Parts: sequence; structure tokens; C-alpha cells
Amino acid sequence: MRPRIVLVLLLVTAVRLAALPLRGTEDVGTWKIWMIAASKDATTVYGVGGHPPIRGVLEWKHLSTTVDYPPMALYELGAMGWIYRLVDPELTDGGPLTSAVKIPGLIFGIGLTIFLWWTARRFTGSDRAGEWAALAYWCNPASILNGEVLGYLDPLAMLPALASLVLIHLGATAWGGACLSIAMLTKPQAILVAPIVALATWRGGGTRACVTALAGWL
Repeated sequence: MRPRIVLVLLLVTAVRLAALPLRGTEDVGTWKIWMIAASKDATTVYGVGGHPPIRGVLEWKHLSTTVDYPPMALYELGAMGWIYRLVDPELTDGGPLTSAVKIPGLIFGIGLTIFLWWTARRFTGSDRAGEWAALAYWCNPASILNGEVLGYLDPLAMLPALASLVLIHLGATAWGGACLSIAMLTKPQAILVAPIVALATWRGGGTRACVTALAGWL
């Protein structure tokens, strides 16, 4: 990768890091509660049983909420919360805690940028195509606003969703199905990618490929 491209990527990375402590949307407060609860025990955030089942209510300070996301996002936030507890066991609300909530999205965004760079190079054989693919995502103001500024969790689902399509095209249909499953277990909206994955699988290998992808998805 050319030095000037690396420099641009590093400058944008500095912008993204500077945006981490920003308050973000109201959802960031919800992510904080989820992260703290999941860092204790991610298996109880939805409820603790009962007849009929009792929906779990998570409480932190003066705030309370319930969980309406699939479990993968909770495990990822919980892992970040466990690490953050080592730094601040009191879980003081402020810029550092807000940054911690956004860090999983930052990490997955970095992973997505690298993946786009690799994919473009892999399918075109052009280093320049890989560089432009990386720049198109990492330097896109919309992706910066969505992730590090507002604090949405979309990158957590985007990476496995796009990986699913690429793996299908590479013939790794079972892994492609598994990645789609991970994406859907992270954010429900990932189901919108399923028809595209199904079509790509069918065109690439017919019924047999679809069965293999479905097995990976399950």
C-alpha cells in the first residue's frame, strides 16, 4: 500500500478515535446498560425463566431497559465490558465508558476496511483497487458518523454479512452460510442480506450449494 494512502488512513483513524468519547445517540445509553450487564453474565440479560417467562429488566444507576438484540451483539459488548472493568471497576459514566461502548464497532470497522482491501485485490488483481476500496469505506463521512460519532453497532453485523457474500463467491458455501448466521445473530437487519446470499449461492452452485450454505447457516 502506498505511503500516502497509509497516511490518509491514519489521519482518518485519528478522527475516529477523537470521536469515540462523544455522547452519540440515546441508544449509546442503552448499549452501556447492555455492556455492563453482559459483562457480568450474558446468559441472563434476556430473563431468568419463570412460568410464563419473565422478561429481564436491566438496571444501572437510575436507568433501566430490556434487551431486543440477538445474543452475538451482547457477547461482543459483554467482552468489551469485562475488559473495561479491569480499567474502571466503578464503571463511572463519562467519556471513557462511552468510548468503550463504541470500541467494538471501531474494531469491526477496521476489520471491514482490511477485508474490503483484501477482497478488491483478490478479485481484481489490482493493488490500486484494494486501496480505493479501503478508502471508500474508512474515509466515508457516513461510516464515521454511523460508528464513532453516533455509536451504532452496524459494523458488527456488516463484516460477517459481507464476508458471507465473498465466501459464497469463493466456493466456501458452508462458511458463507455460517457468516450470514453470525450477522443475523448480531443485528436483525442482517436478514436483508439473506436474499442476495441465497441468489449468489444458487447461481454459483445450484441446489447442492444452497443445501451446504443452509447447513452452515444452521
